Amino acid sequence: MKKVLYILIILLWPQIQTFGQENPDTIQFKSNGLNYRCTLNRNDLTLNQLTAVIKTNPTSLHYLNAAKLSNAISTVFVYTGSFLVGYGIGYSITRHYAYLNFIYLGFGIMLFDLPINYAVKENLHKSINIYNGTIKNKSTVSNVIKLNVGITQNGIGLVMKF
Repeated sequence: MKKVLYILIILLWPQIQTFGQENPDTIQFKSNGLNYRCTLNRNDLTLNQLTAVIKTNPTSLHYLNAAKLSNAISTVFVYTGSFLVGYGIGYSITRHYAYLNFIYLGFGIMLFDLPINYAVKENLHKSINIYNGTIKNKSTVSNVIKLNVGITQNGIGLVMKF
């Protein structure tokens, strides 16, 4: 009987999936390379929408405003550098003369932008962590666990909400 139970567990182990429950009010921050994404309830948020959500927490709002200011400065440097690189490449294609000064200057300006972009992501990450920390502290006050029979991702099963 024990062998049958062990074999059953081994065979069914890959089929068992655990689905965690997230707090619907938390903001997720995902960063990949130079880009970042903030989501709330699986919806992407712009910086202005994020400000509307975070406005109740002054510490988090301070870091968010710093991130928005750095983002504006970063945008100016990226567009300026991109224009100079594009102008240099376009000039070299049409005039058959390599105008490398604009290309080097554009890449230099974009290289100067990397630490500013890093500061944007760090301030944004701090802001979201502070906001999520206050949300989690408020939500842990009332731990009500409900166990219902309902439809899950695998069919009919027990649904635990806490």
